[in-house]
Amino acid sequence: MQSWHDTEKMLHRLIGEDIDLITQLDGAINKIMVDQGQLEQALVNMAVNARDAMPNGGQLRIQTENFEMDAQAAGKYQYPCLRGPYVRLTISDDGVGMNSETLARAFEPFLPPRKREREPDWVSQWFYGFVKQSGGYIDLTSELGLGTSIRIYLPRVGRLVGKSEAVGHFQRVRCRKRTILLVEDDDPSGN
Repeated sequence: MQSWHDTEKMLHRLIGEDIDLITQLDGAINKIMVDQGQLEQALVNMAVNARDAMPNGGQLRIQTENFEMDAQAAGKYQYPCLRGPYVRLTISDDGVGMNSETLARAFEPFLPPRKREREPDWVSQWFYGFVKQSGGYIDLTSELGLGTSIRIYLPRVGRLVGKSEAVGHFQRVRCRKRTILLVEDDDPSGN
């Protein structure tokens, strides 16, 4: 599994020199329970789609933060959302954007092939399934000529992630009266 530094280097290579990658990562982010490989694949897919939506360059912004889904936040969505603590991952670009027809069909499983310059394929059914499987939600906004933003809400578990919490290769996450032990195959210190 890669560190964020490795993922960021890979994203820089994928998006090229004409696109600025701007990250705003919360240093006190909570833990989430997701498949790291699927999350990295989702970031790669979104970065490639953002690149395709910005043929003349632009900015790709990635932001993470803790988020409380309260009644007011949950009420703005057309689908039911469970209230509670989430980590929000926001990826946005200032590319070509999508028209309302394409945006309305963004989560359909068989969206027709895009016209590369005009209709970026921001979201796929696989990506939607990954977020739902993780217990999360997706909020997608886009406007022609102004870009696209996707906000992914993933449920938080446990305490804040801090340097003192990682013990060797193991991290413990407590859920009710059971303990789940997560084992990583890479040394978190990079050694």
